[in-house]
Amino acid sequence: MPVKRYTYFLIIVLLVSCKKPQPIQTRLYTSLGIEVLNGHVKEIYSGDSSKQRSRYYRYSFDRNGNMISSKERLGADTSIYIDKRQYTVKYDKEGLIKAIIYNVSESGYSNAGYSDTLLFDSKGHLATRGNPLYSTGNIVHYKCDADGYVITDTLIYKDRFNAAEIDNYKYNDQHQLIETTFFEGNALLYKITFEYTEFDSKHNWTKRIDKIHDYLVPSPLPVTFTRKITYY
Repeated sequence: MPVKRYTYFLIIVLLVSCKKPQPIQTRLYTSLGIEVLNGHVKEIYSGDSSKQRSRYYRYSFDRNGNMISSKERLGADTSIYIDKRQYTVKYDKEGLIKAIIYNVSESGYSNAGYSDTLLFDSKGHLATRGNPLYSTGNIVHYKCDADGYVITDTLIYKDRFNAAEIDNYKYNDQHQLIETTFFEGNALLYKITFEYTEFDSKHNWTKRIDKIHDYLVPSPLPVTFTRKITYY
């Protein structure tokens, strides 16, 4: 092999071998939109400090980073509510996410079961949530930023008698949610701010303080969430 050609080949090999690998990330879909976690997450377990309505969450993921199940336990003064979900993720031929279908079983309040669907647009951004065949038929429409983070969701009621509910989301430069505001029609109901105080070795938060600013009733004390994350 000529020296010149060998040098060119060597440069190509070095460029390929030194190419920075894509970081492994896991996407978590909750009522607060989308959170992207660093690393190959296996399970998330979290709980809050509220004595009146203690919440506990458990999310599980497969080895491909897909959500496979979740469980929410809400303990109130007089009852306990449990929400369990099983997720199925659908992709197109190019490997872009198209839908997440989940089956829900509830106990404590309604003891009901139903299915729901998250649909994504051609960019892989969250577009809608809802099941027209479900008894309510309510649909949530999402608006995302260029990176796919939800900035607004609008709940449209099937019966149209209720005003649309609109949630707005704000993030810091690390794409961490720092504020949500909740509107019913044009009326601002309340706002929640989020402060992150502790992180694990992969820079995912493990302690968060939520402060609720309620415009209808006196605000409760700040609620502290802690969570434990395990990885593959």
